[in-house]
Amino acid sequence: ISGIMDISAMGKYMNSHRNRRDASEFMDELQENVGEYLEAKKNMLKGVGCVLKKMNYLDEENNINMKMFSYDNVKAVLKDTPPGEDEEYVQKVANMFQDCYDIAQSWPETMLNRNPAFQKVGRKKIFFECTFKGEGELCYKWLMYEGMKKLGGVDLGENDMGLPGDKFERAKMAWLVNNKVRDPEYQAILDLFYSKRRM
Repeated sequence: ISGIMDISAMGKYMNSHRNRRDASEFMDELQENVGEYLEAKKNMLKGVGCVLKKMNYLDEENNINMKMFSYDNVKAVLKDTPPGEDEEYVQKVANMFQDCYDIAQSWPETMLNRNPAFQKVGRKKIFFECTFKGEGELCYKWLMYEGMKKLGGVDLGENDMGLPGDKFERAKMAWLVNNKVRDPEYQAILDLFYSKRRM
């Protein structure tokens, strides 16, 4: 403990026989820091809102512009990409956007009201965090489906193998099941190069 207390960064805020600070001076400094932080946070949120408007993700009333997340727009954005050639994938992305919007809109008002910042931007934050995670998840599933089809010769759109869900859900499950039954040595190599648990 004494070693920690000797660290200059800690000593700045801790009272000891070596470092006694006037309470009013500390309060003034703290108030100034809090004020600067809140102002910076306010400017940051304004900047983010401006960028989202420029990208047409928000409308003029600062509401989420669902036209940008509609099926037609998703299809237009993905038209020159391999996933964009898969009608089922395009529809799945559009459905995911709508699900995220519904989740954000149905989020309990009481939870948002506990934080003043969340009262204004909470639903937008929930929506964009949801879509970010959703896009990543769907991308992985598409890659698994394509990998199983092109590398393994198994099209889980034509052969469900008794697995539930659409072809992307089945591909993810089949991929996970296949890796579960790998030899321990092979799994150790996968863990070494790809596991998040590696040191």
